This record gives sequence, structure tokens and C-alpha cells, in this order.
Amino acid sequence: MIQRRSGLAASIFLSVVTLMAATLPAIGGSLTPEQARGQQLYLTGQSLGGSPIQAYVGATSVPLPGRVLPCVNCHGANGKGRPEGGVIPSNITWPQLTKGYGVVSASGRRYPPYDETALARAITQGVDSAGTALDNAMPRFTMAAEDVADLTAYLKVIDSLLDPGLAPDSIRLGILVPASRDPNALGQVIVALFRAYFDDINAAGGVYNRQLVLIEQSVEAESGILEGGKALVERQVFALLGAMSAGQGRLFGELMERMQVPSIGPLTAFSDDNDSLNRYSFYLLAGTGVQQRALLDYAVKHVPRSDPRAVILHPQQADSVAIADLLQAQAALHGWTQVQTLGYPAAQLDATALVLQLQHAGIETLFFLGQGLDLQQLAAAAGQQGWTPTLFLSGTQAAQGLFDMPLGFAGRVFAVYPTLPTDLTPSGQQEFQRFHRRHGLSRHYLRTQISAYASAHLLLKGLKTAGRNLSREKLLAALEGLYQYQTGLTPKLTFGPNQHLGANGAYIVAVNPKTGTFNGVGEWVVPKRLR
Repeated sequence: MIQRRSGLAASIFLSVVTLMAATLPAIGGSLTPEQARGQQLYLTGQSLGGSPIQAYVGATSVPLPGRVLPCVNCHGANGKGRPEGGVIPSNITWPQLTKGYGVVSASGRRYPPYDETALARAITQGVDSAGTALDNAMPRFTMAAEDVADLTAYLKVIDSLLDPGLAPDSIRLGILVPASRDPNALGQVIVALFRAYFDDINAAGGVYNRQLVLIEQSVEAESGILEGGKALVERQVFALLGAMSAGQGRLFGELMERMQVPSIGPLTAFSDDNDSLNRYSFYLLAGTGVQQRALLDYAVKHVPRSDPRAVILHPQQADSVAIADLLQAQAALHGWTQVQTLGYPAAQLDATALVLQLQHAGIETLFFLGQGLDLQQLAAAAGQQGWTPTLFLSGTQAAQGLFDMPLGFAGRVFAVYPTLPTDLTPSGQQEFQRFHRRHGLSRHYLRTQISAYASAHLLLKGLKTAGRNLSREKLLAALEGLYQYQTGLTPKLTFGPNQHLGANGAYIVAVNPKTGTFNGVGEWVVPKRLR
């Protein structure tokens, strides 16, 4: 039930769009048949008995199928609700509804305690226990009396159930990885690391006497990542750790948001600040979009001209186009008006023609979003033409060609990284090395292993801080309370209710093609927010 609203029309529209979600997994615990049926109705908006359920929304009573507006989407998996889009869903747990002194709404109005009859009227007629109409954002449902009774039975116990994946003696944690039988494939390397980490924790007694159990879900191709994520959640996991979602990172984060499953340290890039605002996803390091915006902010301070002629050169791929658009928007924040984007066919770079085109246009600043091989070709062609613009690029993405550049680029090449070796503290590095040797782990993908190990550290810190009476909400609160948390392997991490990117910035270093090294230790830049 929803007690008041702000911007109702926009809120209803937002609700209708965002609630078009996949069905959620069942909450764990021992339930009677009535409670189990009520649980599924609460989670899916559908009756297990097959009776039709219709929802009516807003002042004009717009009809929608019940499955579009399940209770869980507003009131949450625990029934306590949380504000979203100006709408304040009520706490509908039974102890709250039946308080002897009555219920106080979010607006401060007091009304009598509910009983089964009053709750049925609220669900089907849209009136509270005093007979006053509920907010129009609260749907009214037509459903069979048996379904109302089942839903009521479930609401009577919803606050006493453990979250999915929790048991008195265990915590089930999921990981999504690419399918492979090769023990040195990336997914299998990371799974082996997490299993070893859990073995160490469990051997020491677990977390408040709960053993950590790793549940692996593999996917054959990137196109199956979202379905794999749903399948993993349906296997009753409490949270995800180091999920690999490749180019589906944004959609995967949105899926975890809808399903209200914490995702700790997903090993994926993301494009802009909004991704780090997903309440259920906690990123350690900046993804491509944040890195590139930090790089542009750095360029604004170091390029001699205040409004240079600049080009963002990128492969004609969806991800690269999105990043190029972000960079152009970031440039506009600083008053750069002569920034253009230019795409080239992926893996088909005509370096000589591009160099002549850019040189003829008087381009003096170049942001390059391609891979190392393309960079090598571009730099070689630029050297032949004597064209040496100031060049900004991703150090990890273009690593293969980073130091293979004409000497004329000396002092003109700047690379961005989300983390540098200097972030490894002596104790953090020694701890990781001892752990690695003790378990005989693969030497492949060491950089990604370090990020995964830091993610496991972060999860453990969150679980311990959340305490013995663990829940997803308590885990989220524990992680959001971390400030300058030192993993020993990454930049210090800070989270908050509106900040789920721990290291919100990137390092920019000057590349020296003469020595094949970097000049200096790098400057940490937190990019100016786009909005």
C-alpha cells in the first residue's frame, strides 16, 4: 500500500515500465501450502491456482495484468518497501500493519490497525483500515478470495523469513562465468580463486558460523548472460560475486536491480555514472566510460588551447559509439565546441587515409578508443606524415601498441588506467602472493585475479559488518557505510547510498616512447559529473 505520492503521473509511468520484470525467485524458509501460494502471488502477481488477477492503476483505473505489478516491486522482498521516484510504499509486514496503537502513514496520518478483512479491502478496493482511499499509485486488484487469503497468510510471515540463499549454517553466493573446460580460461581461473578464498574462510569457522558456498552458473555466449543471471538467482543465491557479464554489464546490473540481488565487484565495464547508482551493484574500479571522462578532464587542464580542434576516433561498434558520445558530452561541459566523433570499421582501419584526413582538418588533439593493433598502424602512419597530435587513450585497451610509437610523440601521449601497481600495498601484495602460492592457482589473468580477490575481501567485510542477523538490506547498508576502505590491492574504496563505484576516478600517466616507460607516477582524476 502506498500512502502518498509526488509527481504521480510520472511515478506511475516509471512503475509500469520498470515493473515489466522477470519473475523473482522464491524467498527461502519453511512455508505452509497457503503461505507458499501467497509468496508466489506476492513475487509474480499471478495465482498458482490459475485465477485471473487484474490490477487497476491511477485515478483513471488503467487496467493491467497482475503480473505487470507484483507486490514485490514496490514493497520489496521483505515487505518493508523503499522510496522510489517520489512514491513511498508502506511497510506491509504483519507486525507493522497490526500494531495495537494503530498505523502511522508516511504523511503522519494515524489510522486503526489492520486485520484480515481490512487488508482484503485495501488490496481489492484501495482503502485503508479507516476506510480512506489509498494513494492512486497503489494498484487495486481483482482476485479470488482464496488468493487474497493466501497473500495475507504470506504477509503474516514475510518479515520472519531468511533472504534467499541464507540458511542458519550457510550463505550461498553465486558467480556467472563463460562456459569452458580449460582450467586456464578466464572464468575457470576466477572460479578457482573464489573457491580457494571460501575454503580459507570456511576453515576458520566461516562468517558467524555460516559456511560460504559458491554456486557457479556458466553461459555459452554473451547473448545468454541475462538468462544465465536469472537462472543463477533462481538457484537461491544470497548475492553474486565477481559476475562476468561482458558487454551486457549495464543490462545485467539492471536485472540485479529488478531482482533485488546484491552484486559485489562485477567484473565488467560500465559506461556512465548512472550504472554506479544501481542500489544492488557495487563496483570496485571505474569502467571505460568513467575512465575516458577522467581522461578528458585531464586533457582540459593540459592541452595548451582552451578550445582545441579534437576528434574522438573509435571503432564502429555499439560500445565504442556510446563511449564516444559520453566523451563528447564531457567535452561540452568544459566549453570545448570543436570536438567531433569519427568511426572506422572495426578491424579494418585504413590508417594512412585517416591520418591524411585528420591532418588536413587541422586536428591537434585525438582521443583514441581502438585496440593496440589499430594504434600501432595509426601511429606508424602519423609518423610517416609527420603528424603528431596530442593523443589520449586507454592504457589497458591499447596496451599492445602503447610503447610502439614514433619518437615524435614523446610528451604527447597520455594513457588512463583504473588502477596502478602503486595501489598494491606491501602487506596486500604479500597476502595475495601467499594466498596464490598456497592454493597453487593459475598464473593467467593475474590482473583480473587481483580484482576478484579484492571483491572477495569487500564481500567478507560487508558480511562481517552486517552482523549475525544477516539480510540483503543489512549487507547493502554495511557496504554503503564503507569509507576509504583499504583492500591493499586497489585504490581506497568509498561507497554511499548514491555512490556504488568504490574508486570513482582513474589515473592518467604520460607515456614515454623513447624509454618505453611512464613519466611519473600518474595523476588521480575524478571526472566532473555529466548531470
